[in-house]
Amino acid sequence: MLHTDRTHPIEEKKKVKVKVCGLTRAVDIAHAIAFGVAYVGINLWEKSPRYVPPASLRTLLTNIPAGQRVYVDVQPDSEKLDSAIAAGFDYFQIHFDPNQPDARALVDGWGQQIGLQRLWLAPRIIPGSTWPQWLIPCAGTFLCDGHRHGEFGGTGCIANWIQFCALRQAHPGKHWILAGGLTPDNIAAAAACLPDVLDLNSGIENSPGIKDSQKLAQALQNIL
Repeated sequence: MLHTDRTHPIEEKKKVKVKVCGLTRAVDIAHAIAFGVAYVGINLWEKSPRYVPPASLRTLLTNIPAGQRVYVDVQPDSEKLDSAIAAGFDYFQIHFDPNQPDARALVDGWGQQIGLQRLWLAPRIIPGSTWPQWLIPCAGTFLCDGHRHGEFGGTGCIANWIQFCALRQAHPGKHWILAGGLTPDNIAAAAACLPDVLDLNSGIENSPGIKDSQKLAQALQNIL
């Protein structure tokens, strides 16, 4: 129940969902599903250390229930997206540079091909930069990550939580995912930002793509 008084409304703290991203092994997927995570992200960007090649993709997807499969990539072309749709992904997390000249055309194309409600936009925001407000009508879900210069997520850098909270409050009709350097030690503080989804990746790994089930279990325990 939402508890308020007439002068100091208090926002209800909701149960946050969790996504585990960058999985490369069936055993790690099994642990994530058993622990009750809401979404499982498979990285199809060839330059990522967590890249899953096509030969392994079908096997991994069979271990993820329908409704929980998230395709993760950087600026894919339409042919690659068609293949991902055919493979059975439910949601499409696309990282991109919003400042490149053709960014708006790319985003519009992804929305038309996928549908706005299945498109999760993850713009690369350079530290100190403002968030591109023109993106708001272009998707139903947005992911805020931490970035290093020239890289697209998965860096272990902490996102701008103040900026995230401002965006979530300004646009409550959208879904907001908080990513970037989340670990068992800081996940409770991140949950206080009231994201719709917390995205775990490098902070629960032993090495890129190799998840630690004990770290994942501890992270989940810390936000119960």
